[in-house]
Amino acid sequence: MKQFDWKEHRGPGVPNSRRISPWLMRTQWPAQLSPMVGKEEQLCLYARFPRRDEEELHHLHAVVTAYFERATGLIRHTDELVLQKLNSYNPDKDSSGINNTPLHAHHQGKTIVQYIAPVTRLLATLLRECDVYELPRTPALKTAVTALRDSSATWKQVHAVVMALWTHCWVKSEECPFPDPTMSFLMLFSLQEDGHFADAQDTTGPIAKFSRAIQLTLLTQIKKTFDEGLYASQLEAFEAVAEYIVEKVPTTFNSLRSLQHYASALAYKTMSYPRIWWTDRDNWEELLYRGQRIALSDLGKIMDKLEKDIINLWENEVLLGLDLHVEYGVVVDDLLNSEGGYSFITDKRNPFHALRMALFTAICNDPVLREQFTEPKPDGSGKRQPNAKFAKKWMRSLSELELLMMLAIELFGGATSRVTELAAMLAMNTWTRHRNWRALGKFIAVIREYDKTTNTAQSDRLIPHSLPGVIGDLIVQVHTFARPLAQQFLAPIVFPTRKSVVTDYAEMLFMGFGDEVTTNDLSQAMALHSALVLGWGMTINPNRHINIAFRQKHCSKAGSIQTLEEETWSVANVQQSGHSSGLEKRTYGLSPESLVAAPEEVLQLYLEVSSEWQKVTKTVPGGLGLKYREAMRSKFDGLVATGVIKLRPGAAPPGLVVGGGASVQAITDPAFASMCAEFQKTSEALSRRVIAKQDQILAKQNETLAVVIALRDDVALMRRQLGMQGRPVHDSPTRVALSTEDSTVDSWSNEATEEPSWSNEASSPRLFTEEPTVDSSVPQHVEVRTVDSSVGEHDMLQVLRDRMQKPDALWKNEQQRRGVKALMELSEDVIIKTPTGAGKSVIAWLPTLAENGITVLVLPLIALLEDWVRRLELMKIPFEVFRGKGHKLQGDKNLILVSSDVVRYGPWTEAIQQLNTDSRRVLRYIYDEGQFYFAQGKFRAETFERPSDLRLFPAQVAIFSATVPPDALEFLKEAFCLKRGVRVIGAISDRPELEIVVKRSDSML
Repeated sequence: MKQFDWKEHRGPGVPNSRRISPWLMRTQWPAQLSPMVGKEEQLCLYARFPRRDEEELHHLHAVVTAYFERATGLIRHTDELVLQKLNSYNPDKDSSGINNTPLHAHHQGKTIVQYIAPVTRLLATLLRECDVYELPRTPALKTAVTALRDSSATWKQVHAVVMALWTHCWVKSEECPFPDPTMSFLMLFSLQEDGHFADAQDTTGPIAKFSRAIQLTLLTQIKKTFDEGLYASQLEAFEAVAEYIVEKVPTTFNSLRSLQHYASALAYKTMSYPRIWWTDRDNWEELLYRGQRIALSDLGKIMDKLEKDIINLWENEVLLGLDLHVEYGVVVDDLLNSEGGYSFITDKRNPFHALRMALFTAICNDPVLREQFTEPKPDGSGKRQPNAKFAKKWMRSLSELELLMMLAIELFGGATSRVTELAAMLAMNTWTRHRNWRALGKFIAVIREYDKTTNTAQSDRLIPHSLPGVIGDLIVQVHTFARPLAQQFLAPIVFPTRKSVVTDYAEMLFMGFGDEVTTNDLSQAMALHSALVLGWGMTINPNRHINIAFRQKHCSKAGSIQTLEEETWSVANVQQSGHSSGLEKRTYGLSPESLVAAPEEVLQLYLEVSSEWQKVTKTVPGGLGLKYREAMRSKFDGLVATGVIKLRPGAAPPGLVVGGGASVQAITDPAFASMCAEFQKTSEALSRRVIAKQDQILAKQNETLAVVIALRDDVALMRRQLGMQGRPVHDSPTRVALSTEDSTVDSWSNEATEEPSWSNEASSPRLFTEEPTVDSSVPQHVEVRTVDSSVGEHDMLQVLRDRMQKPDALWKNEQQRRGVKALMELSEDVIIKTPTGAGKSVIAWLPTLAENGITVLVLPLIALLEDWVRRLELMKIPFEVFRGKGHKLQGDKNLILVSSDVVRYGPWTEAIQQLNTDSRRVLRYIYDEGQFYFAQGKFRAETFERPSDLRLFPAQVAIFSATVPPDALEFLKEAFCLKRGVRVIGAISDRPELEIVVKRSDSML
């Protein structure tokens, strides 16, 4: 039965307005789209970003970028009052009608690329022709657009177009109810190919980008007319265009802002479905995040693994087995010192500064390590020079260590922060900003100042986080011993042309390999470590929601303290000024300069919030003065038993503790205190009964568990004896004999075997007649015919000719013909090792044009993936790309591209499993540039390890590479579990275009 497709039965409109959302009622987009129902795909193509195959638009993105970069540069040369007025689009906001915050450049220069994308699409739409719909335009706009078509167009032609768009009063009429091209384009921008529109919250971004583009356009006009001498001052030039930049005036800017206000109101008022669903509503220790289970105890297991990995990296990869540790008690930190280069590490009153050369000295004094860090000079002089290869390896280990420490802070430092905040933290004062790393008594803390609102609000925040015990001590050790070695000696060797890297290793609290850590770096690390515990990769955004959910339930004391701190009347303040302490202590308004002046209890409060979360997850908190090995999570229970860690009493009333240990409620309400005492006695009695019952249940469970463990061990032993351990659930495809004489061939000698000609009979692919052993929970295979049995070699050659538009085209070489044949047969796994330029890409995409099944092409680099996209688009090969979480596969293309990183995580598994059905199956996995799986070493090791796990279905595996040495064949065979047969198709990998030049260096350590 044919599946119902609602698009085939759509009418020209919606008869009942109750079936239209308030957002679409306000925008009237369904009414605007009504005459074009069924043409959504064409409309989406009409409004898309310029593509490489649109030659007439090749110049557009560059000239638009140049225009807005120039406009942003004008900010530096514009009077501040003019910039304030440009940024005062709501005259009724205050009495003066002027925003005190001037229009300013983005904090990060690369942000402009994101901001101009909607404008580029709008101009591209104006330049295109469409039979279905055309944006409205005036004669002046038509003239400007015509001039912009010229490939030699400059910023002046862009300026003419945007001025014609945004300084014209677009009036509605009966003939043209939607006259404004920008607002009409916003409808096209929000339209999806299936006919639905983006929600309100997804439209606020494009509107904000258009609003800023209008501001920069009018700034350009102000400077242009002033420089031409048309006005005596910049302010006078502003007044000439002022009406186009304010609300409540009939302009495009007003239309955008009005819609922005409504979309923002909807986003705040409309209740969305929850991401979190509690499965344990008694103890609040287990929840579902978008259907994925996570327990509070799982977070502790993640920390266990993190601590072990961090300590192993530090002791074995960074310290290289050397016994170095700096002892310290209460750290001296002058919080008022704002001198450049100051931190408590450089303060000579602490022991750290004197040990900054200790690691370098220890390496020089150790013959083995000295041998590793240096190598003989090639001139035969007997002198030694730095070993750049070993230095690079050491620097990578340091970057991995610092990444994992950042991850521990993100997970267990209290409330979550944003990676950009962590990555921007400074270890010492610089001439542009104060440091984020401070010692507050025994607490080693980081102070969040920069955040995502800093550039918009033009001010910093002040949010301290106490670090977990292990991380607090290890960061001190890293900056005492490792960073001086990295900065002064190894960074100039590893990054000889990047002088700024040396400064970064001195100033930054965390560093990647020569660069700041990115959100993607930390997100991938979090996904990798969490997947080992949770079974799914938790990334930055899910962790934020999960962290808040657990803290709201388990950190109530910290919350109540903070509430009382802000809302409870302070006796002294009431007597003196009559207001609450919350009004006096404006924590979010504190600046770095006023850190010392902040009330001590406010800073202590933030540190306690961090410590409370660490205790909830049974992570040893900071502030205890413990060495990192003494502060490991495995020591938590012992530290609690000895009283070093003090836990919050479960029945204590939530109140702010004041002098004498009494709570505010106990002082102000004796009856309440008596009631709490009685409640505590009852609670303790009940707890003893519950614990006794739990012990009985646990004893019974332990007996059952012992039997289960014994059975599991017996099964594991049997699997090892049978040689099955480590095998994937779905084995490699069983080879199917194509003819009697081609039934059993040594899979590793196929290359030398004469193959039969590719006849029609040999092209009857069957998807595995012998079913591999599978788990009972996995749907069993149903044999389907994926290719017409009449398709043969000549048919495929004709498909190639048609696609290449070369009627006389032949196979580029014998290996290409054999490769296509091997993939079409679907009878064996395949390794194709032919030189670059030998036509491997044709082998990948050609079979997809004749099959009714899915080919997954796995690519190791994003740049390579984008190159494949470019080439497939040029040849008009149907395909789609899966780019990760939030992306949905349409399933109507036979070729799917995915990166080696994305293919390892849950979103890919879910997406591809939905497509693999009895009527349309995943036929093969192709791994391009297969040498990455044996030549990468530790770099991106998690991306290329255990590739056999990626074969989710009984499908063919094909590995393509130009560089597969003979020794690597056996490795690929084992790594991909190509155990039942593999056809190797290869040629001599002679690379005459490569030349190796060895240069001597006279530098020495």
